[in-house]
Amino acid sequence: MDFVNSSNDSMRRQESLVLGVCLKSTGELAGKCMLFSYDKGSRRAEIGFGLGSSFWGWAISTRLEKH
Repeated sequence: MDFVNSSNDSMRRQESLVLGVCLKSTGELAGKCMLFSYDKGSRRAEIGFGLGSSFWGWAISTRLEKH
């Protein structure tokens, strides 16, 4: 719950955004996608992915980057 609370606080301060990544076929939560180090002036941010180990090798993050 600490992660959820800290993520919510960061989103309220507009410092980051954390989204769940779910499989289309089952709706199962596979991990998260994070936008952080947001620069309002240039409207740019860094992106990161965290996937459960059972989803490694599925090319999920590659597919996310294309959308």
